[in-house]
Amino acid sequence: MKKLKKINYAACWPYLAVVLFAAYLAYRQMRTGNIIIGSDTIFHFNRFYETEEQIRNGNLSWFMTLYGFNQSGRVINAFYGPAFAYLNGLLLLAVRTWYRYQIIANCKNKLNTYHNIWQILTIYAGKCGQVRCQSTLLESCSLRSSEEESCTIPRS
Repeated sequence: MKKLKKINYAACWPYLAVVLFAAYLAYRQMRTGNIIIGSDTIFHFNRFYETEEQIRNGNLSWFMTLYGFNQSGRVINAFYGPAFAYLNGLLLLAVRTWYRYQIIANCKNKLNTYHNIWQILTIYAGKCGQVRCQSTLLESCSLRSSEEESCTIPRS
């Protein structure tokens, strides 16, 4: 029989903190029931609406707009990246409302951002010798002394 790996529960705390913080920020938005509108939110919502309508109608055109931007045929998604727009269009098609879309997208973005920041900080701290173990949820590895590098912090 194959032995199961022991889970390093100490490595799970940062991830749990990230998930709880993202959930707290989503809870704050859900409590008010409002959509957060920034300076170019309407522009990007229009991009995602465009791709959602294209997917719904089966009329895919990554180059020009057929449904959004007053059906003007502008070249928007080709400039900003059609893959990201189509992923958000699929998400919008799945959740059906802008409110639910924004909650899910904000949670996903916060989790991704905080995870990346945590990974960068643990790698940087590990190279500086301040952290002896770099951990993820799937594996755990320790830095050997031969791999440690001297760390110089730029001074301003």
